[in-house]
Amino acid sequence: MKKLQYSASLKHAFSIFKRCGKFIGKIATNLNSLGASSASHAIVSRAVLPASYLKTPKLALTSEFEIEVESMNEQILEFTKITESGIAVEVLQIMPQAKVEGYVIALVGNCDFYQNHLDELYQLAQSTKLGIMSFNYPKKISSAAAVIATFAELINPYLAEVGAKNIVLKGHSIGGAFASYIAQGLHKKGHSIGLITDRSFTRLDLAAHELMGITQKDASFLLKTYGWELNPEDVIGDIDPTCQHHFFIEDDAVVKAQASTRNYTSVPTEEIFPYVISADGFLRHLLEITDLKTKDKTPFLDRLNQVIKGFRRAPETAQ
Repeated sequence: MKKLQYSASLKHAFSIFKRCGKFIGKIATNLNSLGASSASHAIVSRAVLPASYLKTPKLALTSEFEIEVESMNEQILEFTKITESGIAVEVLQIMPQAKVEGYVIALVGNCDFYQNHLDELYQLAQSTKLGIMSFNYPKKISSAAAVIATFAELINPYLAEVGAKNIVLKGHSIGGAFASYIAQGLHKKGHSIGLITDRSFTRLDLAAHELMGITQKDASFLLKTYGWELNPEDVIGDIDPTCQHHFFIEDDAVVKAQASTRNYTSVPTEEIFPYVISADGFLRHLLEITDLKTKDKTPFLDRLNQVIKGFRRAPETAQ
């Protein structure tokens, strides 16, 4: 099956924010000191979650994949969901069969869209026989709390349908951070939802410092001031360790050493490797799960399936 191509706007956004992070941080800090808080907020929001400001790409199918989809009778569905607070969210649903026993809810990176991952999400649905749901980030969303609340609301119907033990939140990069906060909220209520992160971070201010060159102090100030503070390391302790698993790449070009989830000590972490190391930082940033393997050379998709099945054997707590 051919690989899907990432949109030019996605690559452009990543390139800009990686090269200009220090400059962006300085502008935002100076605007804030001058009292132009709305302009500073807009800059920080675009830097943290550029996908919220980019045009959504079309769902791209290869010719052979398209033939397969046509024969599967509405297995893949896109729709827009409006939350109670009026926020519109683009949703992808993949149902490998008419009725499923559980769901994997996949949250993408900060300048990404589910449209770029149809191939791997489809394969994940076939290997797990679970429904796959994925959400794009709402347009011009204003804070991390708003993203978390929005996605948590969208998950509620699936909790009622199959129970938390049959749902796994899988988040890539910043998607892993949002997933961690959502999982924490559910575990504190007794809902033992599964959590998988891949190439995510322990603190966003530290990740921004390592990747973009802005000082951690400035990053922390801007993120906290404008509602984008994300410190998953502060919440994973509220999640049952048997219900979470964090994958990382040792020499990651984006989520670097100090901010990597490899530094978690009280929960399961596991190293994964690209099949092919590319000199192009963008390609390394957006490796699909089909390009990854574990230390014993198990394809990452197979390992992901094993972890998901392990979560679903965990006993359910009070709902």
